[in-house]
Amino acid sequence: MTAAYLRLGTGAGPPPPLAAQLAAWFAQRGEPLCVLDPHGEGERDWPGDGDLYVHLDAGQRHAPDLPNVTVFGPGADGRFVRARVRPGDPEPGDRVEDLGTLPIPTYAGLGVVPPAVRILAGRGDRVRPVSHVLREIVYLCEMHRVGHLMFDDADLDAFPGWRAAFEAELAHLPWAVSWEGFASGKRIRRTATLRP
Repeated sequence: MTAAYLRLGTGAGPPPPLAAQLAAWFAQRGEPLCVLDPHGEGERDWPGDGDLYVHLDAGQRHAPDLPNVTVFGPGADGRFVRARVRPGDPEPGDRVEDLGTLPIPTYAGLGVVPPAVRILAGRGDRVRPVSHVLREIVYLCEMHRVGHLMFDDADLDAFPGWRAAFEAELAHLPWAVSWEGFASGKRIRRTATLRP
């Protein structure tokens, strides 16, 4: 089986959530995915066989324009003539309508997970169930001791009622996890208050 390859291209910051989701998607199916530039390690060359997935953050302009490259993430747009461009969903195949069916990102193969991670509440017009996001947070807290979440969503209030439900459920976790993100045009930062 030919491996697929993933290039993050984000430097030393927290891994992008769509890249972590892609890695989990491949792991769930038992398909090999080789991360070319995991955090904390030197960048490796793509051998040219198999598919190459390149994550681009907003404003990022570096990606190979090759025929078997899939460019994804918020920086993906129409400027790549020969690449497959998936602005929101990195998963191979059709668009995933129910985000709750996706595996939670385990960050396997992406290098050291820092104490702060990037996370998504939704993609475009779709929102993840609060329970799905909470499962990811529990995993991150237990396995990687993550204490701060940075939501990459443009507006958490674009999903009516989601933020209130999330804050209510987060308060039931045994960790005081802080989080930040944009909601109704403002950057907000919260620390979950533990309930007795």
